Amino acid sequence: MIATDIDGVIVDWFGNFLNFANLIMGTNYQYENMHDHDFSTNFNISREIIIILDRIRSCQYGLVKLPIIKGALRAIEKLREKYIIVIITSRRDEFKEETSIWRDMYLPNIPLFYSNGANNPYAGGERRQSKEEIANDIGASYLIEDNPNEFENWKSKNIEPICYAQPWNLGVTNYKRYNWDQILKYLL
Repeated sequence: MIATDIDGVIVDWFGNFLNFANLIMGTNYQYENMHDHDFSTNFNISREIIIILDRIRSCQYGLVKLPIIKGALRAIEKLREKYIIVIITSRRDEFKEETSIWRDMYLPNIPLFYSNGANNPYAGGERRQSKEEIANDIGASYLIEDNPNEFENWKSKNIEPICYAQPWNLGVTNYKRYNWDQILKYLL
């Protein structure tokens, strides 16, 4: 079984957010210069402001319309031929309904789990768990993730973490970083 994240792995949440934030703030931040998963550090503003901007962006553009990362859906379909695929996301509770609609549109019949982001300062909900904990509970063998905080203090011997390459995880040195083509070569 392979567990995968959504944002930053399957959909380009951050590119959409970056464009919106640049428009609202009158800035010109570039995707490749976002070297921290804590986006308040990249923008030099509070986490609260990031959450407010994300809520406004979500109301205007919605999560269902977020662009798909090149090769993601094709890769997941190929992986489904050999593995059970599940999604584990740290999206906030307020986005559950829209996230389910997105899943039904693009990846129907794939189970969806919410971690409520134990390792994500922007997530939250009633029961916060790491994605590693959920992946372990459901018996996953792999976890595809872009958030470097999920890889800190990795304990599981049963789950192999696969770091999806993004600018904010350049500092991950204890795991190899992969794009979708490399993930397919590695797992198939």
